Amino acid sequence: MPQEELLEAVWPETFIKPEVLKNRIFELRHTLGDRPKAPRFIETLPRRGYRFIAAVRDGTSSASAAPVPPVPGHLVGREHELGALHECLHRALSHQRQLVLVTGEPGIGKTALVDAFEQQAVAEVPGLRLAHGQCLEGYGGTEAYYPMLEALGQLWRGPGGDAGVQTLATHAPTWLVQFPALVTHEHRETLQRELLGATRERMLREIAEALEVLTAAHPLLGARGPALGGPGHSTT
Repeated sequence: MPQEELLEAVWPETFIKPEVLKNRIFELRHTLGDRPKAPRFIETLPRRGYRFIAAVRDGTSSASAAPVPPVPGHLVGREHELGALHECLHRALSHQRQLVLVTGEPGIGKTALVDAFEQQAVAEVPGLRLAHGQCLEGYGGTEAYYPMLEALGQLWRGPGGDAGVQTLATHAPTWLVQFPALVTHEHRETLQRELLGATRERMLREIAEALEVLTAAHPLLGARGPALGGPGHSTT
């Protein structure tokens, strides 16, 4: 289905940026265990839209028609890399900030490595929160800070989301205004007037302060993936 038709069907009579649709497709793929480069359920049609390619079964069939995400298999030959990631996580839990870049050529398993590490980390650390941001090649241009906005959006929809919204309102209003659904129309207009002319430096300072508050009591693991179809790196 073309991107414009999907936007109109899901959000009728509402202006929604195409990046929002990309975010929802990313979440669906993550839930289904689907991969953009080797899709089993959702295929991307470049500059056109998306197509559901899985076989559709009759609802009266004895077999379930709902696709079941694959069970993650054992990641072979990456014990050293996983160990290094766990060491960084333990340092982060000891209040030492960690930034890790997983680099390499396309197709060598960077995303699989990060996914396996996240699954192990969640099982190992009670209360650990995850936030994902995907670097996508935007439709007609990429929105500034899109991966960070996507990751924050996932946090607000998760447990304790209301407290996170309040943290943004207090420490990072330039970021809160990027989420129209989180504020009333009147509040959004007030924020837009107050933030008129806000600079990039102010946005960076505010998000740094907000992350300090968000992670003071509960650890947060964030991951950013590369642009689809191209070389890059994953950040955790």
